[in-house]
Amino acid sequence: MDFAKFGPIERKDLSRIKKISGANLHRNWVVIPHVTNHDDADITDLEAFRVQTNKENEKSGVKVTMLAFMIKAAVAALKKFPEFNASLDGEQLVLKNYFHIGLSRRTRPTAWSSRSSRTATRRASSRSARKWANWPRRPATASSARPT
Repeated sequence: MDFAKFGPIERKDLSRIKKISGANLHRNWVVIPHVTNHDDADITDLEAFRVQTNKENEKSGVKVTMLAFMIKAAVAALKKFPEFNASLDGEQLVLKNYFHIGLSRRTRPTAWSSRSSRTATRRASSRSARKWANWPRRPATASSARPT
């Protein structure tokens, strides 16, 4: 796949150890059960900042939600650890220097709504909030679902 059509990329040859360990890592990924870990975070200061920002932007009608901050945090993490935003192409690692964030949410018992941001790195929190503002805020009622 030509990842360059989505944004700037950088190609790096895999080191010898990465080439050797790749097959074993893949085998283990398929065989070993996966575990999910959840941590707690104190977002008291972030929530206070969000509320203050919304008060300052009240006249513009744009409300900043936690989603905008989560997107910015995801992009910051991908910038810090670029190999998480990469793909393998033969014996090369394609590091993607662009960040397209996509989210999905359930809108009805049988339907999902998806949104994506192809400019996640260039959006400020208020601009990001404006982009996502028209996305359904809550799931539709069960009566509006189509029969399966």
